[in-house]
Amino acid sequence: ADADADAAADDVGALDARLEELAYLTYACPVTGHALGAAGEAGEAGEVNIANVVEYLEDVVAYVFRDGVAAQIEGFRAGVCEVFPADALKAFTAREIVDLACGKDAVAWTMDDLRRCVLPGFQYTAESPPYRWLLETLATVPDETKRAFLEFVAVCPRLPPGGLAALPRGPIRVNRMDPVGKLPEGRTCSQELRLPAYASKEELAKKLTLALEYRDHLGIQ
Repeated sequence: ADADADAAADDVGALDARLEELAYLTYACPVTGHALGAAGEAGEAGEVNIANVVEYLEDVVAYVFRDGVAAQIEGFRAGVCEVFPADALKAFTAREIVDLACGKDAVAWTMDDLRRCVLPGFQYTAESPPYRWLLETLATVPDETKRAFLEFVAVCPRLPPGGLAALPRGPIRVNRMDPVGKLPEGRTCSQELRLPAYASKEELAKKLTLALEYRDHLGIQ
């Protein structure tokens, strides 16, 4: 009995601590600050308290996933219907529609795919060691690294239906650049990787990994 009483006291203490946090929460969307419920109609956000916290959570979910994006969803639907009848979409599952419109999270390619779609360019040939090392590296990296590479050179972290061969601007070009101490550079406007002539496959893999890791801060033009 004493143990049950202690547990109940702990629960009450935890609840009191959570209720204190509500004192700083207004009845508004935490993402946009838009006032919700009856307060939203008046344009002023009220306070969240123990009496309305459940209703508040329901209103937040409804606003974020339905009411707050209804106009955007309707605009998207109208745009799609201009090029593709809505009734025809019923032939696809939701997952298939997402894959067709946005590409798949899984990035699958083979060495043959890479040879056909990642081509040697300036001062490189199909026999150039750095070019061959690049393809060998790309053939074995995980999906996360593949997506990073696609974003680095093509601003397309997911492959469209059809894979590498279906990239809108055609094949990716691998052009040589100097000096060899630099990291690879991605030029998304021309779908190009500028790759120094590194001395080994290990050095190439290390420098490419660094370039992809910091792609949001350097090397994309």
